[in-house]
Amino acid sequence: MRNINYNHLYYFWRVAHLGSVSKAGSELGLAQSTVSAQLKSLETEMGEQLYERRGRSLCLTQAGAIAFRYAQQMFELGGEMHQLLEGRTLGKPHRLRIGVADTLPKVLVYKLLEPMLTTKEQLQLHIVADSAERLLADLSIHVVDALLSDCPIPPSINVRAYNHLLGESGISFLMARERVGRQKKPLRKLLESTPVLLPSSTSAVRAHLDHWFAHQGLSPTLGAEFQDSALMKLFGMHGHGIFPIPTLVEREVCREYRCAVVGRIPEPMAKMYLITTERRVRSPVLSRIASLSEKI
Repeated sequence: MRNINYNHLYYFWRVAHLGSVSKAGSELGLAQSTVSAQLKSLETEMGEQLYERRGRSLCLTQAGAIAFRYAQQMFELGGEMHQLLEGRTLGKPHRLRIGVADTLPKVLVYKLLEPMLTTKEQLQLHIVADSAERLLADLSIHVVDALLSDCPIPPSINVRAYNHLLGESGISFLMARERVGRQKKPLRKLLESTPVLLPSSTSAVRAHLDHWFAHQGLSPTLGAEFQDSALMKLFGMHGHGIFPIPTLVEREVCREYRCAVVGRIPEPMAKMYLITTERRVRSPVLSRIASLSEKI
């Protein structure tokens, strides 16, 4: 790595950015064979395979994805330096790539991230929703800068990353307004007599709820379970059962989905974590997310 040729790295970056050796060669004014030879030299210098063939496509390996992310930052910073030396205004927004676990309530994510777009800072958010496992893999190779999740990193996943608890909340159970009778039943009675819509078993909230049901001696009738929390709310809105949400967002959910609160569990079951590759969050933008969580 001490002998890395940055011209070779630049050619690699253009190939990865454009998606093919031929396009990069045309842009750089070089023969395709020359670009390919430079890529081979870079792989030798790094001691890592950066590309692999998949049919007719040339795809980045895990090492290649890491190299691309760093090369992207290096050459973008070089471009900014060039602009500053020429006396030009940058005016370029800071990009933040946030992964969002699909088990997190989207209303909660919106409340946390929306203020980031209303500040005077130039910020370009790129939000990716997927399973926590896939997003942790993306975090490990710097495809995303941080991850929002409802649970800490599972011990079974070998990723060098750190959990930062942003906040926690009790649980509110909601039901479609037209299904709520004039005489409200206690939550226990509703759980025994009404279908319950629940998050999937991969959700941390579901594990807490199952434990609470068992401790209370309850065996609710499962109406359906959902990986997507927005879909669960939609089914609840149309009267297919009662469903749980974090108490922190019950006002917004009741208004948007025309529901009413029929009971609450005050124990802090719903949690939100910011997961980063830093033991202490030093990034000003990520630190701002942590500070905004205190105001929700």
